[in-house]
Amino acid sequence: MTVWFASALIICVVVFLIDSITPLGMAAGYLYIPSLILCSFSRNVTQLRTTFLIILLFFISGTLASYMLHEIMLEWFWALNRLLSSTMLTLIFFGLYRVIKKVNRLEEEKQVIDKVIDAAGIDVILLDLKREVVDLLGGGGAMSLFNIKTRLCLEDYLASLGTKNQARMHELLKSIGGRSGFEYESDFLDVTPHEHWYRIKGFQVSTGKYHCIVQNISLKSDEGETTNNLNAILDLLPCFAWTAKPSGEIDHVNQRLIESTQYSKEDLVNQWADYVHEEDKDKLLNDWAYALKVKEKLSYEARFRRKDGTLIHSVNEISPIFNDKQHLIKWFGFGLDISDLHRLQQRTTLLNRIIEETHNAAMFCEFDEKKAVLTAKYFNKACEKLTGFSETEIVGKNPIKILNMKERTSLESPFSQVHINGRDLLSGEVHVKTKKGNEIIVDVYSLSLDDDTHSDSYSVIIIMQDKTTEKRLEAITHRNSRMDSIGHLTGGIAHDFNNLLAVISGNLELIKLEAISERVLSLTDNAQSAAQQGASLTRSLLQFARGSENQTTDFTPVSETLAAQLALFTSVNSEQQIDIADDIQPNLNAVIPHSQLESIVINLLNNAKDALFDTLRPHIKVQASLVLIDKYEAESLAIEPGDYVKIVFSDNGCGMSGDQLENIFSPFYTTKNKSKGTGLGLSLVFAYVRQSGGIIDVKSEIGKGTTFILYLRKARINRREPLDKDHSLGGGFYPDSVALIIEDKPKVAEVAKRHLESFGFNCRTYGSGAHVLDAITPSSKVDLIFTDISLPGELDGFDVAREIVKCVGEKPVIYVSGYFEEVSDDALIAGAVKLEKPYTRLELARALESVM
Repeated sequence: MTVWFASALIICVVVFLIDSITPLGMAAGYLYIPSLILCSFSRNVTQLRTTFLIILLFFISGTLASYMLHEIMLEWFWALNRLLSSTMLTLIFFGLYRVIKKVNRLEEEKQVIDKVIDAAGIDVILLDLKREVVDLLGGGGAMSLFNIKTRLCLEDYLASLGTKNQARMHELLKSIGGRSGFEYESDFLDVTPHEHWYRIKGFQVSTGKYHCIVQNISLKSDEGETTNNLNAILDLLPCFAWTAKPSGEIDHVNQRLIESTQYSKEDLVNQWADYVHEEDKDKLLNDWAYALKVKEKLSYEARFRRKDGTLIHSVNEISPIFNDKQHLIKWFGFGLDISDLHRLQQRTTLLNRIIEETHNAAMFCEFDEKKAVLTAKYFNKACEKLTGFSETEIVGKNPIKILNMKERTSLESPFSQVHINGRDLLSGEVHVKTKKGNEIIVDVYSLSLDDDTHSDSYSVIIIMQDKTTEKRLEAITHRNSRMDSIGHLTGGIAHDFNNLLAVISGNLELIKLEAISERVLSLTDNAQSAAQQGASLTRSLLQFARGSENQTTDFTPVSETLAAQLALFTSVNSEQQIDIADDIQPNLNAVIPHSQLESIVINLLNNAKDALFDTLRPHIKVQASLVLIDKYEAESLAIEPGDYVKIVFSDNGCGMSGDQLENIFSPFYTTKNKSKGTGLGLSLVFAYVRQSGGIIDVKSEIGKGTTFILYLRKARINRREPLDKDHSLGGGFYPDSVALIIEDKPKVAEVAKRHLESFGFNCRTYGSGAHVLDAITPSSKVDLIFTDISLPGELDGFDVAREIVKCVGEKPVIYVSGYFEEVSDDALIAGAVKLEKPYTRLELARALESVM
């Protein structure tokens, strides 16, 4: 029995006594109300119900006692008084009954909540920003943090906190900002004092008033032993290892990291960021801040400076650790020292860069000694360009087999012995087949990159230098030297013979001017025709011996010449049933004398015909087109870059072997019977092409045929229309004109004098440059300078012409020579022309017409 219940019973007895002796009966209902109210303070429903029943008993008893005194009061007033009082008591009872039950239920619920809060280790805090008060509503898990005993003023509460906790609470209050709810996580220093990570989650219950749930989400104190054991394990790891709090502050580093960096544990825990390399620091800190924000794993590479100033290059990974409620409780980091690997990568990168930028082809390979297999691991761009194979087509495979290198045994067998002795693995000249099927010549040099002589596999670098062009140029040079030897034998004889033919041809033409009978004219024509043939042969021999004058105006229409020769060849060889095809681009002009091009075409067509003697379906094809030779291709062909006329002669005849191809252009070398060939045909073809500034190449395979490829320089200036042969060339064209003839051969000078006199000139003949310069003065009458190039003495024909012009002023000049050897137009006086001996009267007329 509670005090409240006893007090209520006493009041009920007192009210009953008063009611029974009161004549009015007014105490019956209203005076019992304090008893009910007083009993409700016990918050016991049973006692309240008992009190109400006792009141009812006393109420009825009091009613009966009052009824015996009813004569004192009016009956209706008495009845109404009893009815109202009983109704009031009943209402108050039921009202108090409901309130007490609800209060008891809330109390029970609060007790359950408190138990849950205690079990969860959380606090429920009232934070009233409007009234600026803070109070603990329930729990005790965070009491050591908030230290709230009673309701406190917010300002007083903040003042009672330490500096760090004050800063955290100010951040919390600032983050609320009038929102309906908030969540805040940070580390707080409790009164233990230990740092713990707390999560504070608030819900707004009214304006400015929040109920806050505070939870400690750090590792529990009973896990301290586990943490110590974990740290001990981390100290035993051979790699770098460390741990950090949820806030990101390092709290442990292992022994390996301490030994490698040479710093103390305290230095690494508190100042680790100061030891990061300056170039890596900002990025690392930014990435670490982002990882803390999103709570995700961070992988990074960074350089750290040791205490002695040297650098550690490490690859690291730090990961968040969550508990079973997905709360972040720790960060674990691991790292590997890759300084040696990084230095190796730098050296490899540098070596790759050097190899990539070099002009030589290079590849890294791995050689397995047991399996005797060479495997490519790297293939530089120069290698791709040289072989035509891409890196993906070579890497992982045996390059010797793919490139079809010759003498594979010598390349693959001596690896182990050479490696141990430290010598080159393979070297020498090797033939390599490209992706297109072309065979090239390379110099191979290889070197082992490993020092371990006990390993079964070795790293090898193989360098290949393309020698195809060099070998080709060597062959061309050797071939040219042999051709030059023949030229020196014929040059001197041909030059003297040319002067003799000039005298013979000139005199024959003079005889024709004075001939009186048809028989004499006929004989003279026959003799002159033979002289012209001899002159043509001599000119060809001189060109073969000394080279062409390479005049851009001296060109041959290639398209017309090829068409004419093919038509003639087809008609002559119609019985042999040779299939002749052509693909000739029109309007092609090449810098080569017409007679030489005809000789080239005839020689190559006849050679093709002879090669088809035993072919089932003989076929010859001639192609001609204009091509542009760039600098790179010109170097491989040993010619100048520019526009060229490309002429291709191909057949499907018997073909030639490698030895035959090697000597095909050599003088007096022939694959035919002695009755069919002298061995000079292709030598002349080679000489003519070379002297015209072009190149000739040949490809052949036994049983498949032969292809000759010619490159002739494109002519850039059109030929002047020839003078009409029927035009009268009688004398008197240049009357009273004076011609100076400078020629050291008297007979040749005499022929020139007679020809010029027939055109009306008064001629003066001199045997050398010195003689003519001594004879003339500034007042001398000179209308034409007609000089040979080769003159005795210090002055040649060019020097003499310039000195005469200096003396008498600008005059027409005709240069005469049996052969203009590499004469450039820059050496000529402006307006001068060149006349080649032996010349005809028609050619002399053209020259005079050009300069006069």
